[in-house]
Amino acid sequence: MSSDVSISSSRLHLVGASHKTLPLDLRERLSVGSEELPTVLSALQSDGSEAVVLSTCNRVEVYLFSSISECVNPGWEVLTRFEPELAALNGDRVYRAKGLPVGKHLFRVAAGLESQIVGEHQILGQVRDSYRRALEYGAVGGVLDRLFRQAIHVGKRVRNETSLSVGAAHHGSAAVELAERMFGDLSRHSVLLIGAGDTGKLLARQLVDKHVGELSIANRTPGKAEELARSLGGQTVEVSRVPDILHEMDIVISATSSPKSVIRYDQVAAAMRTRSYRPLLIIDIAVPRDFDPQIGEIEGCFLKSIEDLDSIIEANIQERISEVPAVEQIIEEEYTQLENWSVSLRSEPTIRGLRGRVDGILEEVLSRHGKKFRPEDRVQLELFGKALLSRVLHDPICRVKGSNQASPLGTARLALIRELFGLDEETGRRS
Repeated sequence: MSSDVSISSSRLHLVGASHKTLPLDLRERLSVGSEELPTVLSALQSDGSEAVVLSTCNRVEVYLFSSISECVNPGWEVLTRFEPELAALNGDRVYRAKGLPVGKHLFRVAAGLESQIVGEHQILGQVRDSYRRALEYGAVGGVLDRLFRQAIHVGKRVRNETSLSVGAAHHGSAAVELAERMFGDLSRHSVLLIGAGDTGKLLARQLVDKHVGELSIANRTPGKAEELARSLGGQTVEVSRVPDILHEMDIVISATSSPKSVIRYDQVAAAMRTRSYRPLLIIDIAVPRDFDPQIGEIEGCFLKSIEDLDSIIEANIQERISEVPAVEQIIEEEYTQLENWSVSLRSEPTIRGLRGRVDGILEEVLSRHGKKFRPEDRVQLELFGKALLSRVLHDPICRVKGSNQASPLGTARLALIRELFGLDEETGRRS
């Protein structure tokens, strides 16, 4: 093993593709599901390497720390072992990095700067889950453990110290934000959600997270509505009965794929008379629209469309972009710490060897002269010897660790210690 065990060496590798480099259909073919993850990690560890696979809808990345001086298995061959067409991809379709830039890229990913929507908050959880799964399968060692723990810390700092992830960036979350703007605390209001597809599921979960007072779900396929309502503690409503219960609702959000309008003007007008024209917010994010556009003219009825949500999203995105410099500063601070840690690894074999050398001297002396003492005195003598040597070594080791080991002075100090104590340059053991 090379004496340069720092992660700035050629042993740390990244290979991947994302929404920036490959279209969705090709990324799907690279995706690593939970069932095949153990096989993929095993293949990546064939030479004893550490490995983590980050596979999401927007990216597939392999992080490797090789057990030898040069990484002979860069990961792409494993991801594409059944995809000859993709195996040949390179250049700007597949990105690669090695050494410390791998860490900076991971920090950017965890922070949300590399997401399709800047500041997207789910990626931090995905990074954490990828790390934990690799840890469970025994694929993580000291370097990737440190790297991913620090990346998760970076993501947390970004969320706590900046507004990069604040504000809705999807139509679903924008609909919930709009409802909060109008009603404030949603725990005292009833919501009807029409549609239980992907957007509907996202909306339902966010509404529950906001502790909405009562959630009713309607869908053309009743089974989907029942499943979603059961998982979130809501109730279901038949689509045909939606006009009959509009007067009971404070917020109605529609996200169906129906080819024609679901709710007519006269149905909403009747509901508003029944509720004495108390405010009713209707958010129609279906394409085509589910609600007659003239419904917005009814007294007390506030009809919002995708265009209204787009303006909210655009304002939030601009706010997020304004936070990017602050996020970049956090990443630079953390990257400096990563550099310092990487450099400190260069002294570890020497320090480990030095401790081993003096421990060996102590054992040799005790073995030679220990018989002159009573057993109980030998125990005290051994403790005294260890304490003395530890104190003698303390200051020199602290100076070595505290110096810039990449500088000529730091390199000279390590070389001098190895020469004085007869330590091997690569292993730190006695030569």
